[in-house]
Amino acid sequence: MNFGQAPDLKTAANFALFTSAGAFNELGSASSVTGDVGTAVGASNAFPPGTLVGQKHVADGVAIQAGADVLAAYSYLHGLTCGVGHEVLLGGGEVLASNIYCLNAASTLTGNLTLDGGGGESQFHIHFQD
Repeated sequence: MNFGQAPDLKTAANFALFTSAGAFNELGSASSVTGDVGTAVGASNAFPPGTLVGQKHVADGVAIQAGADVLAAYSYLHGLTCGVGHEVLLGGGEVLASNIYCLNAASTLTGNLTLDGGGGESQFHIHFQD
């Protein structure tokens, strides 16, 4: 089995923020985002007031295609078999090797978490810090 291969997000990969169903809103203080933002279904009352370095897509052809691409990626990931069950608290200096980890509830990052794919050319080594 080959772990660590991300699904192809296709057009959705161009988005910094995206929702496939629902409004895209900016509440409170103004935001600054680099990358495209959008929604496949819904409205938007963001950017302005915030700063957007990218394009805003609201239920246009690009956003609708990105929604379909998100659904395809989700369906692929949902179909994978769980390799290791994990409790919902992540971090605390923990190192996770390549595998498919299943967490059955909302999770919390509590300290440093390292994802270590083994260091090969096509592997990854990501370090999350809270």
